[in-house]
Amino acid sequence: MKKILLFAVALFVTVVAYAQPKGYEMNVRTGMAPDLKYSDIDLSVMFTNGYRFNQHVFLGGGAGFKVKTYVNDGNVRVSGGYFGYGSTEIYPDPTLSMAFFLNGKFNFTETRVSPYFSVDTGYVANLTGALSYEDDDYYSALDSSGFFVMPAIGFDCNIGAAKKYAIFVQTGLYIQQSPELLPWDLQDGPYTKIELSVGFRF
Repeated sequence: MKKILLFAVALFVTVVAYAQPKGYEMNVRTGMAPDLKYSDIDLSVMFTNGYRFNQHVFLGGGAGFKVKTYVNDGNVRVSGGYFGYGSTEIYPDPTLSMAFFLNGKFNFTETRVSPYFSVDTGYVANLTGALSYEDDDYYSALDSSGFFVMPAIGFDCNIGAAKKYAIFVQTGLYIQQSPELLPWDLQDGPYTKIELSVGFRF
C-alpha cells in the first residue's frame, strides 16, 4: 500500500510538472497594421525573451523592427502627420524603426487552444529619419520616434503534450506618443493603429 501511495504521489508530481511548463521562453511574431484612410501600412517583426512562471503568467522583454510603407496617392503620411501640397505629389521613402519593449502576458486557460491578454510597452526609435521640406514654412522635419503601448488579445495553439511550443494569433491596439507634427497638426492626440500579428513560441 505504501509503495502504491508513493507511486501515485510521484506520478502526480510528474504530471503536474510536465503539464505546467516554466522557465525561459522565446517567441517571434510578424505584424501588419494597415491604415486605409491615409494609405500606409506598418510591417513589423518582434523578438521576445522572458520567463514563464506557469501556464498562465509570462513576463519578458524584447526588440524588433518596424517598416512603414506608403501607397502613392498624392498625399503623405509621415509619423502621424497627414498632408498634401496642392496638386503636387510628394511620396516619402519607407521608414525603418527599431522598437524596445517590455511584455506581460496572461493565458486564461490551460487548454490546447488558450486565449490570452498581453501588453507591450516601450520605445520605438526611427533609424532612417523622416521627410523634411525645409524650403517651405509649412513643412518641418518629422520624427516617428516615441513611447508606445500595445494591449492585445489573442490565442495560443499549443503544440505537443508538454505544450512547450505554440503558434499564436493576436490583434492589438498600437498607441504611440505623437511626434512633433506639422504647424496645422491634423492629428490631435496619440498615433493609433490596429495591428494583426501571427507568431511562434518556443
